[in-house]
Amino acid sequence: MTYAHNFIFDSIRNYQIGKESWSLSSLTTYKKIRTAAWMQNNLENAVGAFMEKFKCRRKTAERFFQEANCLHRRKETILLDDEEEERDILPELAGEEEDDMFEIFWNGIHANAVRRAFDRLTSDEKEYLQRRNAMCMECGCARHISNAESFDDLGAHFELTTANGAEKAYRKAVDHLARLLVEDNAIGAVTIKKKQVIRRKKKIAAAVYEYQADYDGEWGEIEIDFETHTGKILYIAELDTTRSHRYAAKAIEEILSCDLSDLPKQKTIAFPK
Repeated sequence: MTYAHNFIFDSIRNYQIGKESWSLSSLTTYKKIRTAAWMQNNLENAVGAFMEKFKCRRKTAERFFQEANCLHRRKETILLDDEEEERDILPELAGEEEDDMFEIFWNGIHANAVRRAFDRLTSDEKEYLQRRNAMCMECGCARHISNAESFDDLGAHFELTTANGAEKAYRKAVDHLARLLVEDNAIGAVTIKKKQVIRRKKKIAAAVYEYQADYDGEWGEIEIDFETHTGKILYIAELDTTRSHRYAAKAIEEILSCDLSDLPKQKTIAFPK
């Protein structure tokens, strides 16, 4: 019954992910966000309680609470959609990527910049983004996520042989959009690549990652210590001490927030400048 309980609980949470969010591919991350939402509504020192429960830093805890608020806003817009009320929002373009692009776009901080960058994409890239995310970039309106096309549907529409081909094309379109936004100085982006994992007593204790600022220049290196929940720069990207520290800090923050069983091999994290 113990195993059955856990299986049923996780199955319910997986169903809720599909109903409430289309940007979270990790069940572990989603459950932490749900916990943050409950703590926020029921505890006075919610952030402190979250830090104690998951043994994380305040910045990491605050990020989960930010995601919980973001998820709540998404649920409100879905309710409006069910009532057939018109909405003018800028929806997620990052698909299932777990990065900060959604928060940037959703709040409309760079709405005009996103539209300008979107206009410079190819017609196929525009189709991939709009069909996959059930949205229209002409007016900024988004439909219920149930209207979003699966990769199988995208593959059939573009006459591709596999859903995997459609997913790769979609990821390429997302990456192209992010690169254009970086070129326009609308956002910053740090790319990380896992180089080495250090284990102690068969458990992951630390990891070394390479990082690159804004898709360009020489790569730097950072080391993450999961036992002390800290990170340090081993080699500064581009030897640029004036701005590279911020990119390294974003990379360290992102990796520390990941579950040890699901550390990213390669990933790009976007953030507002």
